[in-house]
Amino acid sequence: MAISGTQRNATSALAEFDDKRAVGYWALALTYPGSRDVALAHKKLVALLPLLSASDSRLLDDEQRAALYTVLGQRQVTIDLKLAILGALEQVGDEKATPCVQKLA
Repeated sequence: MAISGTQRNATSALAEFDDKRAVGYWALALTYPGSRDVALAHKKLVALLPLLSASDSRLLDDEQRAALYTVLGQRQVTIDLKLAILGALEQVGDEKATPCVQKLA
C-alpha cells in the first residue's frame, strides 16, 4: 500500500502540531510504508500518548487501536514507544488489548 500525496501532505501538516487529537492518525501512520513517516509517527506517539486520559478513548477507533496492538508485538519497535503505548492503553485501551499486553508480560 503506497502512501498518497494527500497522506504525505497531511503528515507534514500534522507534524507541525503537538495535539493529542492526532494520536489516531499517528497510530495508522506507523503502518505506512516508508521509514520517514514511521519514524515521525514514532516520535509523535511517544510525545502524545502519555497525554491521553480515560475521557480520550473516542480519539482512537478500532483500526487505530489495532495498529497500536500490532506495534506492541513487533521486535524492532523501541522500548520508549512500547511503554508509551502501554501507558495509553491503561487509559484508552479495550478488551482487545489484553492478549497483546499478556504476550509482552
